[in-house]
Amino acid sequence: ISGALLFFCGPLAVYAQQSICPLPPPGVYSSDQLVSIGIPPDTRLTVYLDGTRLDNSDSPVLLTAEADTERTYRITVEIRSRDPESPLIEQAHFEWTIDRKKPATPQFLLSGEAGGVSVSAVSGEPVSIHYTMVQPFYRAESRGTAAPGEKIFLPEGTILCGCAVDRAGNRSGYASVTAATGVYRNSGFKVVNPVPGNWANAQTL
Repeated sequence: ISGALLFFCGPLAVYAQQSICPLPPPGVYSSDQLVSIGIPPDTRLTVYLDGTRLDNSDSPVLLTAEADTERTYRITVEIRSRDPESPLIEQAHFEWTIDRKKPATPQFLLSGEAGGVSVSAVSGEPVSIHYTMVQPFYRAESRGTAAPGEKIFLPEGTILCGCAVDRAGNRSGYASVTAATGVYRNSGFKVVNPVPGNWANAQTL
């Protein structure tokens, strides 16, 4: 891990807030990130990574995480004029998380309603549930997104298939549910019909 790349992002005469410009912006990412810090011209940069001052603050900072792990980095940035004895002009704190863990496959709770069931997902993580509902007989399909605990009405004869997506964009495995047969959790899917290929007419999967 090394320091931060300098690029100019504003005039020296004005040190407005956000004159320190990190790229990519602080946030949660599913892959390694190379962070650079932009500062006003004619200033010098000091970078602290998780409390440790970097020897070379003029190079990018590589933020990484092992597969199936999550790691948070905290970077403190200080800018001063080029005078070695100059006072601090601005300080800023930023945080990045590299999240390479897939969220858990969602579990679905069902409650009976007229004409179908209400389905809500259960998850112990901050995720959104991306789902597809398919009505095989009418060859109808709809897609949507719901928060854990939010109720989705599933009509009789309709299949719901969904996964959890976390803040970094990682996707869980898929789970499916129908009003008649209930939940199939943590089980894979097998294409029974049709066989893979190109078709000139509509096919029911």
